[in-house]
Amino acid sequence: MKKIIITLLLLIVSFPAFAKDDLVEEGFKAFKEKGAEAAFTAWAKNGPMEGTKELISQAAQFGQVGAYYGKYVSHDYVTTTEFSPSNKVIFIIINLEMGPLYGRFIMFKNVKGIWTSPNFNFHTYPEQIWPTEILTGVAK
Repeated sequence: MKKIIITLLLLIVSFPAFAKDDLVEEGFKAFKEKGAEAAFTAWAKNGPMEGTKELISQAAQFGQVGAYYGKYVSHDYVTTTEFSPSNKVIFIIINLEMGPLYGRFIMFKNVKGIWTSPNFNFHTYPEQIWPTEILTGVAK
């Protein structure tokens, strides 16, 4: 019985690190069905980048990765760092046909209580956008 309780506590404590985020999931659904521009539009919803020319430009650059790495296959949540009840960072890996793409979503709960992503980045080299603690396995 003691082992079951300890196991349940460990699962509860570790669950937030791998909890899926609705906004991020909406973007991946759009990416799979309609492409990079639709994904970026979904990820920028209700945030400061929504509807900007910069967003469209970034989506076009993101879409060019597919020319080398192939189509979207799946994505994995690596970890989530919560700084406060309204601020967190989600680290993900996007699995493409011929290689991984590393991502980071800065998440903010706005005054209406809606989670937005004012900033999200992707790179083929994780060390460009992930902190050392994640790369070395210290942050879990």
